Amino acid sequence: MWTIAHEPVAGAVLVYPYTLDVAAEASAMHFAAPPVTVDELPRVPMLVVKAGGDVTPNLNAKLDAFVAAARARELPVTVVEHTEGPHAFDIIDDTPRSREVIDAILAFMQAIR
Repeated sequence: MWTIAHEPVAGAVLVYPYTLDVAAEASAMHFAAPPVTVDELPRVPMLVVKAGGDVTPNLNAKLDAFVAAARARELPVTVVEHTEGPHAFDIIDDTPRSREVIDAILAFMQAIR
């Protein structure tokens, strides 16, 4: 999120990401997450990919909150959900739906370049 807010980007693909309000999760997972608010985000196209079967604590709830906040600001956000997909489905779940979602990611990236 920091990169989107502070660097010039044409768009962003967020694949089952932690987005906002992540201090506790960042600490628990030992990664740096400088705080960023939705208000700091520019109007660049964002594709949010959600793994409906993700069991990472709080991840999908935080992702839903991010999407709602971004849409409230009328940011250009598209959501693709792999309803049954586990976390890292794009690496570990070789199914037709996983391939469809990966194809959607690639198409989005080509469209914004």
